[in-house]
Amino acid sequence: MGADPEGFNAFAVTDSVMRRYAPDVFGSFSDIISSVSSREGAAIIRGPEHEGVALLFLDLSTRSSTGTFKDWVACLTIASCVRSGCRRFISQSSGNTANALAYYAARAGVQVSILYPAESRYKINSDLARQDGLTFVEVVGGEPMVKLCAEALEDATGLPWLPTLELQRAGNGLRADFVRDYLVKRGGSIDWHAQALSSAFGPLGFYGRMEDLVRSGDWPGRVPRFLGIQQEAVSPFFERIYGRVSTSYDLRDVIEPTLFRSNPSDVLVNGVRGICESSQGRISVLRNGEYYERREEAIHLLESAGLVATRRMRPNGTIGILEEAGLIAVVGVLHEIEQGTILPEETVLVALTGGFFPRSDDLFEPELQIGRGEWRRSLDELGRQLSSQAASPH
Repeated sequence: MGADPEGFNAFAVTDSVMRRYAPDVFGSFSDIISSVSSREGAAIIRGPEHEGVALLFLDLSTRSSTGTFKDWVACLTIASCVRSGCRRFISQSSGNTANALAYYAARAGVQVSILYPAESRYKINSDLARQDGLTFVEVVGGEPMVKLCAEALEDATGLPWLPTLELQRAGNGLRADFVRDYLVKRGGSIDWHAQALSSAFGPLGFYGRMEDLVRSGDWPGRVPRFLGIQQEAVSPFFERIYGRVSTSYDLRDVIEPTLFRSNPSDVLVNGVRGICESSQGRISVLRNGEYYERREEAIHLLESAGLVATRRMRPNGTIGILEEAGLIAVVGVLHEIEQGTILPEETVLVALTGGFFPRSDDLFEPELQIGRGEWRRSLDELGRQLSSQAASPH
């Protein structure tokens, strides 16, 4: 493991999580994964205590190639394409997966068409999106329209939609190997694992792989309780698992568009329910008012651990925080500590999935937008274009 960065206590992989752990998890497939891998780094950083609770930050952002934990999934996805000979596919993203897939696909010569919602345009890395072989399609109309267009495009072209749930889980599963190494080398225990929830691919992969390690006797100590934190505007896991609406509808302003999954499948909901039951964890909803009141507190707390939230120009000309999922997780944890859910002398590992990676690219300007006017005709034209490309030997 790399040396501790000066100024704070960190345990880090600074080169490639994928190369480090793939041989133990994926066997012979790890050779292809290693050839696709770039820099999928991670760190666990000790922050200050809060009311006697030790805070650890799982930084999945600053040491990666594109700034989010989605690099792990993208690396595995493109490696699977290389292994199977898949040269073109379709994907859907609110920003992070799009950037990660663009980076790894371009390096491997794989062509990708990525649909993303107009609300998250400022998250798209324009330098990555301009690379050859990539088609970025901006969709007006929010998550339902993005999903509708992606499914229609998949049907029209016959191209696969990646990454699959299996790839999402497998890529995120290596998080458990990294955390295990931290516990083995640094000692102690982790009582809670907290993360802001959208699709829940991260926790599903993490806990799924942890179960494997527990069964084989390779997980030290007890399994941490899961704390999933949802913003009140998009809180379907809370509502479906507990059978009640999280808040009044007049307060449902979306804080973070990356946390966009408003209608997760039964597979995802049941998976999260299972994690909560097996780990004795829970889903919590963070109110908008409390978040905005405590956002600066969370920013300063993270800065004291050497983690600086990235700020970014938005389409309306204002400067804002690039991604607030990590801040939502931190504020949600502070709330649960003060409510007595998390007890003094316990330790919480807070996952920061993105938003702490410097960005210098220009604001992305889409070449293709669907959702206004005759959106179906535009989609059909794109489908014919992609089908033609897929039929070409080159």
